[in-house]
Amino acid sequence: MQILCERVRRVAGLAQGEDKRSSKKLSIPILVMTSKLTHRSVFDHFEANDYFGVSPRDVIFFDQPVVPVLDMNGRLLPQSLGGEFAHTPGGTGAVLRALANSSALEQCRDRGVDCLHILGTDNLLGRACDPVFIGFCRNLDVDCACKVTNREDIAEDVELFCIRQSPVSTQFADVEDAACGIEASQASQEVLSARNRSGMLGYPASVTSVFMTISYIEEVVDRPVLPQKVPRVVPFLDFHVELDGEDEELHREPSSASAPSRPIRQSRGLLKGSWPAETSSPDLACQRALLAAATEIRANQKLSPDDREEAWRCEVFLDVTGPAAVVRIRGASRGPIFLPSSLGGPHGSQVARAAIQFDEGHLRCSLIVPSKPNAYVLETSILDYFAFTDRAIALKVNRAREFAPVREPKGRHTAEAARQLMRQLHSGWVLAAGGRIDDGGNPEALLEVSPLVSFEGESMGSSSQQNPAATGRGLDLDGSVLKLPCHLAAPEESCGQSQPDQDARGVESKARNAVEAGGLDTCAYYFQEYPRRPEVSASVEPQLSRPGTGSSNQQAMSRSHSLGV
Repeated sequence: MQILCERVRRVAGLAQGEDKRSSKKLSIPILVMTSKLTHRSVFDHFEANDYFGVSPRDVIFFDQPVVPVLDMNGRLLPQSLGGEFAHTPGGTGAVLRALANSSALEQCRDRGVDCLHILGTDNLLGRACDPVFIGFCRNLDVDCACKVTNREDIAEDVELFCIRQSPVSTQFADVEDAACGIEASQASQEVLSARNRSGMLGYPASVTSVFMTISYIEEVVDRPVLPQKVPRVVPFLDFHVELDGEDEELHREPSSASAPSRPIRQSRGLLKGSWPAETSSPDLACQRALLAAATEIRANQKLSPDDREEAWRCEVFLDVTGPAAVVRIRGASRGPIFLPSSLGGPHGSQVARAAIQFDEGHLRCSLIVPSKPNAYVLETSILDYFAFTDRAIALKVNRAREFAPVREPKGRHTAEAARQLMRQLHSGWVLAAGGRIDDGGNPEALLEVSPLVSFEGESMGSSSQQNPAATGRGLDLDGSVLKLPCHLAAPEESCGQSQPDQDARGVESKARNAVEAGGLDTCAYYFQEYPRRPEVSASVEPQLSRPGTGSSNQQAMSRSHSLGV
């Protein structure tokens, strides 16, 4: 978010320097699409960082709708103790509907905006408001366009830019060509492995950088687009029944050199009839906490080479005296997605009937973080809207300069790989400006040039000092030696950042307090607090006091019990 906003500020500054006629400060509105799962955290992030130097009136937030998620067997996945199920955004195609349902388009019209540059936030090298791309589209007078680049190999998980041929029955043609996007998981092997005359993979990858005019968005937003069924990894809650009636057990965390092992309470679960009442959460607070816990589990847990399990299982501590539920992320271990006693497993109906017969059965809960896709998400692509015009085009860009995706904690598209790609690009800028680099023998030492200093390598040589009006405040690196790691910051950037050692001490203190609080991970991932449900009668008949017996409070309580059943 910070990098994209600062690139927009840099483009506005460059445009201000080129426009000699206007004395007004130029501003570029930034539209930020969120969802119910991310709106609060994104908005708070902007507020806490003073909108990264952008005027708050230039930042417009709008919500993206979320859709339910189905597992491989077509069932909903529970993600809260109160009966709420997994939801996820419906792909990049939902941005048009989200814009139409908000006031964002109207505000753009009022400000004289007639086109949008839609950019994904997962691309570290994404050029927001790229003058070359926008000028290319405006010069050709197209309705929409996108940036594409070469794929590394057929196994890379990216969206392909294709030309779909559909049969038509007209006197002019029997086949209609239309641009579209398709996920690599949905493409056939023939499409994935097709090559062009130069030997490169024939179908390029979209870098999620799209140009669209406002008028075209308003024209096509209500047209139907067929969603794709895309496999995804979706964490969920597994409810299982313990019928052995064992007493509460005490477990100990593995001891370490820094901290002694402490006993950890393990809940035996909840008895029949004491499960929390269903409560709705408008902002999906429980799902957000669950996803945060799942992300922490993936980051901390390591897989062994001979691992064959399907998922990480993490107990959700159910405190009936609290009442509260806490995800015990430190106790995550490898295991199957479903246990033999899981209500959502293949024998769930038999388990439920057995639990009804035995009053000593206890209901327990675990957070499941699958290792492989376990659910299908119905997603639409913004490239599918290219099919409604014959004025759509793709611009092929250099992958090393404009594509460094951050999409997974391990694998090809990681944050570490993206940082190295940015280092290589910015190192080229420094060398081209006449500077030299000293990495101290560490080829992985990082170099970052602030977007406020340079958008694509300008303002870093001696020429930037000769013409500061066109480039803003530049840096003269000619003959300079940069010792890595290095971050080239602009003069206006603040340096009031918290020190890493202070942050680490704060985290350690919180973790120590969490262990002392009964051994539960209560500091980071408080999961859900639910109201205690009163004991109810197994009878469906109203239990009302006879006239003249019992108090009015007892009668009211009896009526509430019967309604609860």
